[in-house]
Amino acid sequence: MGAEQVLAPYDAEDSRGLLKAAIRDPDPVVFLENEILYGESFPVTDEILGHDFVSPIGKCKVRRCHDPIQAPCFLSAL
Repeated sequence: MGAEQVLAPYDAEDSRGLLKAAIRDPDPVVFLENEILYGESFPVTDEILGHDFVSPIGKCKVRRCHDPIQAPCFLSAL
């Protein structure tokens, strides 16, 4: 058995892609939902709605980049 993973999506793209990845992953996965974002709307492209869209577990997205400091955040901390 592998290591447990914790996923904390931020937006609709993260939620859809990471939930599908969590379901397909053979190892245990904890999927956190942010109740603050319930009712929020996010732009969704046709690519995200595609049947094959999956976000890779373990890869982060750079939402904002400021030189010289980058702070890793999760959920709606940005």
